[in-house]
Amino acid sequence: MDNYPAVKQDICIMENRCANCVLICPEKAIKAASKGNRKSAFINHESCTRCGLCYQVCPVNAIDDMDANSSMLKGIKLSEEGKKIIFICERTGFKYNGADKNLAIYTSHISSISFRGLTGILSNGSSVNLIGCNECKETGHLKKLAEFFARNGYERAFKISDNVDGNDNDRGYFFNEGLLGRLFNSSSDRLPFPGTAWIDIGERCTLCQNCSNVCPTGALALKRGKGQGARGREDEKIFLVYNHSLCKGCPVCEKACPERCIIIDRRLRLDKWFNAETKCEKGILLCRGCGMPMAADSVFMRVRQRLLSQGLNADHIEYCPDCKLKRNNTYKTDNAKTAALFMKNTA
Repeated sequence: MDNYPAVKQDICIMENRCANCVLICPEKAIKAASKGNRKSAFINHESCTRCGLCYQVCPVNAIDDMDANSSMLKGIKLSEEGKKIIFICERTGFKYNGADKNLAIYTSHISSISFRGLTGILSNGSSVNLIGCNECKETGHLKKLAEFFARNGYERAFKISDNVDGNDNDRGYFFNEGLLGRLFNSSSDRLPFPGTAWIDIGERCTLCQNCSNVCPTGALALKRGKGQGARGREDEKIFLVYNHSLCKGCPVCEKACPERCIIIDRRLRLDKWFNAETKCEKGILLCRGCGMPMAADSVFMRVRQRLLSQGLNADHIEYCPDCKLKRNNTYKTDNAKTAALFMKNTA
């Protein structure tokens, strides 16, 4: 197989200061390149070993790795048919001679196997066996994941093997998503798995929405709903919700935060994988004209204070765009009437 990963330069977000692929590449084969006014990643195929790590960590799927993508899609399809999954590094030279030869999925490097793909396969009840070359078998994040399953009594569900012998014994139903979720939820493990990250957001967050607006994967999103407000009342609130399974650890949200209160831990937290978490919640300011919810009241308070400190009127920021327009038209009409009345009385 000679399919090398390629960068879709039109959707690469390196110009937004994402450098996930550059940082993860063990061969330093990825550099920043400019094409016109746009900066994007460039992969030097002479140095590339097709390990698939860059493909895993790209938050916008700008890296097209046909090998890694097709391997995982085939694995998920076989798992949906209730079959065990065997990934074999093509550099081992091994050939699977089991009863069903279609079970073997050959890949350039087992490190190209993504955690999202693995959880999909395992949730379908299939076992996963990785057979790697000497370099593959030393892939730290996969070894740690195999140790986790072995420690919890599921060593046959996910393992790294030296050869293809004895793999026909790994049949059987191991997990569904509920059981896998309960196993993960009981864990305190933090695994440095490529393409995963955990975000903490500090108390200085004002819910300005910058992070959710720029997040390329949807891992940070805003939701509105009811929450406990002052005096124990149920008030309209805005929530910043974080989905760990969607986050790939790019620094775009971190760079966009005006309060510098986002901390990225580029490790997998098993206990949070299947659960969304509210990172911040604030009350919502309602339009003084029509009562429409607008944004977090903490943002308006900050803007209001700045305007007042400069001797400026801040009343207009408490109105939605439609109500602002109506108020402006009213002011214009009133001013015109006043001017006409003044002219009439002074003629």
